[in-house]
Amino acid sequence: MQQLSPKKYIETKARSLPIFKCLVNKDWEESKMADVIVMRRHNNGNITVGIYLVDLLCLGIKDTFYFFNEPEDEVENRYGPEFYQVFTEIDYNLAHNIIYAGHDFAMEYEIQPHREFETTKFILEEDSDDIPLLDISVGSEDGKPHLIVQSGNQYPDVLAKLKRIAGEGNYYYTIGEDFDKEPDEVEMGETDYNAFDEDEEQISLNDIPLGEIDALNVQNVMMVDLMNPEMVKQRTMAEQVIINAECLTRVLPAEITELKPEEENRWDNIWNELLDQAEFPTGMNQEIMDDFYTANDELIEGEEQLGEDVDEEAFSDHLAKVLDAHSTNPMVVASMYETSTALLLEGVEEKAKAYVNELQQQYPYLQISLAMGALLKGTRDARFSNIYNAKTIKEALPQVKQFYSQEVINFWMVKMLVSLEDSDLKDAVQYYLLIRETQANAWLFESVLMKYNDALAEYFKINHIKG
Repeated sequence: MQQLSPKKYIETKARSLPIFKCLVNKDWEESKMADVIVMRRHNNGNITVGIYLVDLLCLGIKDTFYFFNEPEDEVENRYGPEFYQVFTEIDYNLAHNIIYAGHDFAMEYEIQPHREFETTKFILEEDSDDIPLLDISVGSEDGKPHLIVQSGNQYPDVLAKLKRIAGEGNYYYTIGEDFDKEPDEVEMGETDYNAFDEDEEQISLNDIPLGEIDALNVQNVMMVDLMNPEMVKQRTMAEQVIINAECLTRVLPAEITELKPEEENRWDNIWNELLDQAEFPTGMNQEIMDDFYTANDELIEGEEQLGEDVDEEAFSDHLAKVLDAHSTNPMVVASMYETSTALLLEGVEEKAKAYVNELQQQYPYLQISLAMGALLKGTRDARFSNIYNAKTIKEALPQVKQFYSQEVINFWMVKMLVSLEDSDLKDAVQYYLLIRETQANAWLFESVLMKYNDALAEYFKINHIKG
């Protein structure tokens, strides 16, 4: 009999396991940021753990993940003795109320929980009247949502929702350097497109777990680490691409990375394309997105069954099977096209591209994907000259009134590639700076960065020869 995957087990059986222990950081009431840990014990004595990072000020469940069916001593060793200097044990009712207080407050402003909550919520009891309701303080002291970000470019979708739902004057918005100010001292932040802030706290590459370097956190890594070949080669290939892009960008001359006053307005307007967001990609709806998430689950479950040593043919067959099952879903076929293009899986790419071409006239998202895929292969798709030539996404697709965030980010990647093709390194750098602030995780972003790195390396080679 086939065993349930960890994900399926949690979603169908976790609530039948008894609660073992619940913990939260001691300063959660003061900081309004709660790390809640809920543990359940299996019949074999092992522990399944749900971890929930809850922002009670605005964002709700910012992050959540789980450890499945681990020995109790491994769970304890994972945290170490110093862990209990920061965390304290609480009863389940309090843990449940903290999590759902943050969740429900965020949902008032249509701020969705981290997607993994669709699974980790089953480590919790059902949110019903059976759980005694406790008074958990949310929002600022006057009850208004308070969005706190590290830079002016984080969470533009949330800021747009606060503007629309709460309305001006009914929320607070704090950028990192303003964190210690009282709410009434906080002003709306402006985007800063200067490449680097030397006053930012610098960290080591070793402070970031293997596989977790992204375009956002790499900005805080010390330059000496980014230039250390021994440290860099220990990272994954994808991480090395990100590190190289950051390192090469930092050493570009100021005339390429910095904007003149007359240029700033243009890039402010481009960034603002991301602020007025649609809930779904153009022409799509919740049903399409739900089916897209189902397809993702099928991909993950199939990968787990194939194991770590799967060959390329079996992996491609698995992708193609899921693709065929969801061939009328525009998000699925676009994602499969981008994934197979990035992974150089030609058979899947050809099949996915055929499906994308069937649907692209109805869904502009797919047109942008096809335009980008062609550029990555060193050519342009003549059907999408409007996308290549436009200065803004609204100019490229004037029939669309509001854009989904990934549509905008993918358009920026197209424009970054066009800039590289046109030898306009300054524009390419500015698009890079924009995209990295969005925490882009698209499959093709790595491929775009590889083109970017090649162009920067060529720039330094030419200028070194000239010098």
